Amino acid sequence: MISCCQLLACENISLRITIVSFASYTDHPIKQLISKQDWDKLFPERWGVGKAWKKEYNPSQPWYYPRMDVDYYAYEVFIAAVERIAKIGFPNFANEPGASEDDQKRELCAFLANIAHETGSDMNGLYYREELGYERAGPNSSPAYNSVGNEVQFKLGKSKVMFRPGTQNKGKVRFTSASYHGRGPLQLSWGYNYGYFSKAMFGDPQVLLKHPDKLLTYPVLGMSAAIWFWMTQPNWRQTHVPHNVIYKSLSKLNTWGFGNTIMAINGAIESGGRENGGSERDKKVTRRIKHYRKCASYLKISVGEDGEKLDTVGLSN
Repeated sequence: MISCCQLLACENISLRITIVSFASYTDHPIKQLISKQDWDKLFPERWGVGKAWKKEYNPSQPWYYPRMDVDYYAYEVFIAAVERIAKIGFPNFANEPGASEDDQKRELCAFLANIAHETGSDMNGLYYREELGYERAGPNSSPAYNSVGNEVQFKLGKSKVMFRPGTQNKGKVRFTSASYHGRGPLQLSWGYNYGYFSKAMFGDPQVLLKHPDKLLTYPVLGMSAAIWFWMTQPNWRQTHVPHNVIYKSLSKLNTWGFGNTIMAINGAIESGGRENGGSERDKKVTRRIKHYRKCASYLKISVGEDGEKLDTVGLSN
């Protein structure tokens, strides 16, 4: 378990410093699978770095604030998050014991492809970090995604959320209470997911239920939330854990592969999607697969072989 003090640097430290101050990312095996050079080639237009991003996110926009202008999806952030997640009980992310290096790279590409799609502007992956309707919301906007299911110990945050310093709406109410909309690489949503992840990371669901924007303020925490979601699912969905279904040897379903990871993340909307099909559902699934193939090409592995299912035709939750 990681304490708040260990993971979250003091508020008065520069955000550019806190990006790389979470962990010593020196010898983790994930670095053998993907280099910083690979990362930069895969995500040249990522948040805070790309030319298109800088053109869209500039001080003339009412929702812009200076502290958002940071390399939120830096390679170092990813490596540090992998280490943090390993320390709270998930050491097998892209590091499955007994798996070949190609299989581990395949899991890594499946994860990166899904987060690229979830945060992408067309094929520019990791471009956004928050649902746009909430990132750019006007004063007194309503909070969203507040359900906590049957978790009686999960108490929703009640404090008003103000616009951040530096925005044109500084000092005005952004949300009337905490909002659990999509944030971070896999767009963590709903109060119960914030509560579960907060409990896993801090031992206390209230840390993030009270302050969900910490996923934006602290990049490693945001990336950690995505890896945590990838490695676990609610009890009734244990057969759909993305980490498991990307490995032929671990999948408990009749199929395995990238298509099954799509179902675990967004199956309600993207089930039945056919690669290169013409429907909107097909196009979403196809874009995920394009990201997957792109990563596989960079890392020099094959995908879609040995029975691997790439799209979601015929799959169900």
